[in-house]
This record gives sequence, C-alpha cells and structure tokens, in this order.
Amino acid sequence: MTRWKAVAPDGTKSAFEAANDGDACGKHDMFACALAGCPDAHGWTFTDLDTGRTIVPEEVEAATAAALTAQQKG
Repeated sequence: MTRWKAVAPDGTKSAFEAANDGDACGKHDMFACALAGCPDAHGWTFTDLDTGRTIVPEEVEAATAAALTAQQKG
C-alpha cells in the first residue's frame, strides 16, 4: 500500500492509502484528474509519503503539452 497526502487549493490536507495509482483514483476523486493534468485539479498536490513523489497537475499538463508538441514536430 502507498500512503498519499492530498493538499487542496485551500490548504486542506487529507490522507489515504492505495495499492497503486489506479486504486488511488478510486480513493480520491481528484487523483485521476491530477494524473491527467486536468485543469479541474489545478491547485491540488498529491505526495506519495513513502517515496516523496509529488504529483502537481499544472506540471503534468505542461509536460504533456511539451511531449505532444515534440511529437508533432517529429
């Protein structure tokens, strides 16, 4: 199980455990949106308390856009 800390845009913190990223999507309603870089999740952060991995939706969105641009330039 992975222990996650979620921080909402207003600073509210919550915690949950999940077996994997797919399971985490079912445990927190904004997790899947954050993984996708969805604007609805902007302002949220999710931190894996075991590894220190942090998911920031704005960074995911920017990385996805950069990868798509690079792919188009081929």
